[in-house]
Formats: sequence, structure tokens, C-alpha cells
Amino acid sequence: MSTEPLLERTDQGGYLVWCPGCEMHHVFGKTWEFNGDMKKPTFTPSLMVSYGWTVDGVRQQRQCHSRLIDGEWQFLNDCTHKLAGQTVPLTPLIRNY
Repeated sequence: MSTEPLLERTDQGGYLVWCPGCEMHHVFGKTWEFNGDMKKPTFTPSLMVSYGWTVDGVRQQRQCHSRLIDGEWQFLNDCTHKLAGQTVPLTPLIRNY
């Protein structure tokens, strides 16, 4: 079992987590309800992250809509990444990606 943290408290009072669908960090802000469990965290309500970039002059918009319940990501069907509609375990934070 990994001893790496699954989430980390931010200076602003939220929690930083690694999203395996987006392959980047997401933050549950201090306004989300948190069950206090650092090993099997639950945050409510769901989290919606929208982001994008431009490649060869074409804007590529992405969206991640998920729930984190008992240490498992529930990726909703409106996600634009490969894990849409799936449930996967929360993985340890990745520091340098």
C-alpha cells in the first residue's frame, strides 16, 4: 500500500487531488463539504472543471465533471476524457508532471 498522500490541503483551505482522467490536479475548494477522511475522502457536491488550449490555431475545450466518494472518482458521462462514465480509485498526488 502506498504511503503517498491522496490529497493535500491548500493555503486557501481547499484540497488538491490528482485527476487520472485529465492527468492534472484539481482542487475541491473550501466551500465543498468534506468527510474528513484523508484515506477515503468524500467531497460534495460534484466538481466541474473546464479547461482548454489552442493547438495549430484550433481551440480545444475540455470538461471534467466528477464526484469523489469514499476515495473513488465517479466520472460522469459529460466528461470529455477517456474515463467518462467510469469509477476508479483515487490515486496518490503526482508532484512533478
